[in-house]
Amino acid sequence: MTPDRDIRTTLEAADLVDALREVVAIPSFEREEEVARWVADQLVPAGFRATETPFQPGRPIVAFRIGSGRPELLLAPHMDTVPPGDGWDTDPFALTRKGTRLHGRGASDDKGPLVAAVFAARALAEAGLPRAGTLTVLCLPAEEEASQGVRAFVREPVEADAAIVCEPSDNVPCIAHKGLYWTEIAFEGRAAHASQPADALSAIEGVRLALDDLPAFSAELAKRTHPLLGPATVAATRIDATGPWNIIPSRATLGVDRRAVPGENVDRIVPEIAERVRALGWPGEVSARLVEFNEPAETDAAEPVVVAATAAASDVLGRVVAPAGFTASCDMWVLRNHASVPTIVMGPGHLAQAHKANEFIDEASLRTGALVYARAAERFFEISG
Repeated sequence: MTPDRDIRTTLEAADLVDALREVVAIPSFEREEEVARWVADQLVPAGFRATETPFQPGRPIVAFRIGSGRPELLLAPHMDTVPPGDGWDTDPFALTRKGTRLHGRGASDDKGPLVAAVFAARALAEAGLPRAGTLTVLCLPAEEEASQGVRAFVREPVEADAAIVCEPSDNVPCIAHKGLYWTEIAFEGRAAHASQPADALSAIEGVRLALDDLPAFSAELAKRTHPLLGPATVAATRIDATGPWNIIPSRATLGVDRRAVPGENVDRIVPEIAERVRALGWPGEVSARLVEFNEPAETDAAEPVVVAATAAASDVLGRVVAPAGFTASCDMWVLRNHASVPTIVMGPGHLAQAHKANEFIDEASLRTGALVYARAAERFFEISG
């Protein structure tokens, strides 16, 4: 039996649903160590070597490697989820089947992709692959907290030749994503008793000026486009002017979510916002500060990992697949921009399900994802070996 057929047979027989049930049952929105132990139980008996990178107590970064030398391919799922939140029809930590849909927190983001990657890696190892090079399953914490886990991982040199960040993309390889820049704009005015509004310079009016300008700002950003991701955007997401009901506030803040496309000058994003708001004519002080960010990222379509993943997805899905853009942010930018690793995003599940009540993954997508990962790894080592 050829390795390719052997891997398919192994994955068809694997109980990925029971595995997903076990992982979904582990709450991991604050600590991921139990998920890391689950992965170790699957991979260490198959010959993988575990190496832990210090991060935070109860939140390990663990690389499971098999093989040796170059090239090295990373399969990089994250182990954390967002909290379950409200509005669930079922227990979010008890995987529930409704037809072909498997519901539970993390089913799509990111425990479905994690299970698919682990089973794919184990099937490859059982087939004696890779024959040359290293396959690594890199299990990361704190992706949902501005990619803090992978940021810690790249503080030391990363020798990998390629990475697949395991996120829900309907098993289509994505080679670019937007950057995220959360910016707080603060307006300073003059407080007064609410019964004497003429004595005040209400900071809320400064926020109104900025909100009124957002459509024009959005129209300008729409001219900055990317062929896979569409336009750069800006959206108001927070307003804060806390204080007593009977005092006109002297300070108010507006939070904006600015999405940047690859190729933009990201060093200019916050200064551009500050300059634009100051030009609106607010008579008081105004400032802008960056609260959090993820950079935009892009990998060339000619990279071996892109070629391998695109061919694998096309074969398994039975249609011609072209590289796409990933509309959310994820760990890709850290590996691509700060470790110089050619990186894509790919995995089973639906991004639209992420962070929602009643999150689900379709069983067929989960099974297909495991085979796409395995085929992509096979082809990568064939191309790069």
